[in-house]
Amino acid sequence: MTYTSYAQLAAEQTPGVDYRIRAYNRLSSVVVIAPHGGGIETGTSELARAVAGEEMDGPKWSEYRFEGLKSSGNSALHITSTYFDEPACLWLLSQSSRAVTLHGTTGTNPEVYVGGLDELVRDRVVEELTAAGFVAEVSSGDIAGVEPANITNRGTSGVGVQLELSTALRAAMFGTNTAAGRWGTRNDLFYDFTRAVRTAVAVDVLALG
Repeated sequence: MTYTSYAQLAAEQTPGVDYRIRAYNRLSSVVVIAPHGGGIETGTSELARAVAGEEMDGPKWSEYRFEGLKSSGNSALHITSTYFDEPACLWLLSQSSRAVTLHGTTGTNPEVYVGGLDELVRDRVVEELTAAGFVAEVSSGDIAGVEPANITNRGTSGVGVQLELSTALRAAMFGTNTAAGRWGTRNDLFYDFTRAVRTAVAVDVLALG
């Protein structure tokens, strides 16, 4: 791990060149976050944007994306979720009862692991994804997302949902899996995933307000 805080990263990296931040307050009880977007964990920016409701029917939720822009070496911009403290992200969390975070994990099989302290919505997400044909299971170990300090659990309710998508699953969601190509080549798998997650979160959103 290169950095343990945003301040450390910002002291050495240049915004608009090495990374960028996209934050949208839509006055919703849900905020969708890609803390390792762009070239850090590829595909998560596009997923966060869609899960938040861009170009989708239904509710529009607040959205945050921290995106690596380097031509290579974006992994150096990865701030672990328990240390992630970028101010715009923390402010959006303070305005939202629930966070839904999108991450990438390694794996040659197309799988998704769902964690976080919001067990009600976590299990609903697994159920909806499974019904949509995805291999989805409750996560464990290092990707369980159960630490209170994890940004997934730092909304006002203290609970949230974390999705970890394998490399294979994320790659399969785009016809052209490059920074330039992903935005325009999202396929049916991408939208099936997005709709399943949105359905799961929307059904239970009234539980927290």
